[in-house]
Amino acid sequence: MAGGLPRRERGLEKLLFTLLGRRPWEGGIAPQEGGWFPLKEVVQGLRFMEGGVSLSTRALASFFSNYRPPRFQWDGERVRVSPELAAAEAITPLPAEPPERLFLGVRERSLLSASEGGVTAPQAGWLHLFATEEEARRWKELRTGPVAVVEVEAGAAARGGCRFLSLGGRLFLARHIPPRFLKVPPLPEPKGDE
Repeated sequence: MAGGLPRRERGLEKLLFTLLGRRPWEGGIAPQEGGWFPLKEVVQGLRFMEGGVSLSTRALASFFSNYRPPRFQWDGERVRVSPELAAAEAITPLPAEPPERLFLGVRERSLLSASEGGVTAPQAGWLHLFATEEEARRWKELRTGPVAVVEVEAGAAARGGCRFLSLGGRLFLARHIPPRFLKVPPLPEPKGDE
């Protein structure tokens, strides 16, 4: 248990346990194979959570390095709650039927490619789809700065063969969404030479 930690660090340990071992969807993050989360994703998840906590990747690494909280396993770049303590639904995205409509934040410069070729997750990653425009915008902006929000006809995409996974029924994950299932906002006007 975290009883030997100083008070502030005890609060962080509890928050991390909730985020990584119970409800990662509250931070908009999804585990990699084996329930591991890259530290950079954990930092983003902490910021995204209700009442977000701003912490640098370096500070988080120092926390694990200095205190070695026993409910966690840390390899220097990734962290997970010890598997025997983690809730299965928190570390294993499950196949799911998505709602008819979900939202995805994308960089504005990616709108044209989204409208032509759809959207594809980064290598070994996922597209993170949310129930509201605001969640999609906020999650992506924490990663990349200003974004546009694309409406995904998720129900139609699932019926059309796209595979969706879910964590907690709140965060939906996909590898690729074809353009026919995307409602892309108007492309920004190109900036002319003046």
